[in-house]
Amino acid sequence: MLNELGNKVVLVDSELQRRSQCALYMPTTVDPLQGPSDRTFRWAINERSRGKIRSPEELRQRFTEEWVKDWAGPEKDEAYWKGPHATGPFGRHMYTFLLKYEVIQPFQPYTLQLEQGQVSGENALVIWKKHRSAPIPMVIDAVLRRPRHTLIPDYKVLAQWLAARQEVETVNLGIAHIPMVSGEFWTTKDVNERLARQWINTIVDQVATQQDFPRAGTQCATCSRPCTVVFKGPLGPDRD
Repeated sequence: MLNELGNKVVLVDSELQRRSQCALYMPTTVDPLQGPSDRTFRWAINERSRGKIRSPEELRQRFTEEWVKDWAGPEKDEAYWKGPHATGPFGRHMYTFLLKYEVIQPFQPYTLQLEQGQVSGENALVIWKKHRSAPIPMVIDAVLRRPRHTLIPDYKVLAQWLAARQEVETVNLGIAHIPMVSGEFWTTKDVNERLARQWINTIVDQVATQQDFPRAGTQCATCSRPCTVVFKGPLGPDRD
């Protein structure tokens, strides 16, 4: 989602990762587990910030309620049961995370000022209390499943980290990654602030100057092929 503030671009952080893939790429499908997972996760984080750790049973029940809200099918077919089957791992992962980390800031709006505009969104912070080490504040990164390669940057999370870096006074600031339905937790302890800001600013700059161009990648497999317009002249597609 884009807005304009004067001559400046305001980019919602959820757009960053998509535009890093290809400015012309528009995803056609969204995993149905994403909405219920995100909403239940945020509810649990807010509850934890008030000092209440919800039980696995409560987490599963809340997830099911959110899933039912989204379900638009006429009957409980095979696709429907994908949600209830995910409640078990979701409840276990979420409960373990809540026990391990203390929430010091629930999800709150942020604005990241850059040269060509702004990035806006919400972020949340936890404290990681490692044995015999000083507590380390971390930005929460909730993902549906653990990716195969965890070192590939997620620009939405980098923007959230940069915004938190402006507010957090401690030297160390990491990222706590939690796969909500599949995979193990992992953490990022060090982020190159200068490089992260440079990369995100470049994405915002591309949006501000409207210099959209296609970039080949894995997203091409599910793309509607808008870049093929380059092979269509004023009279339509070339013909032999």
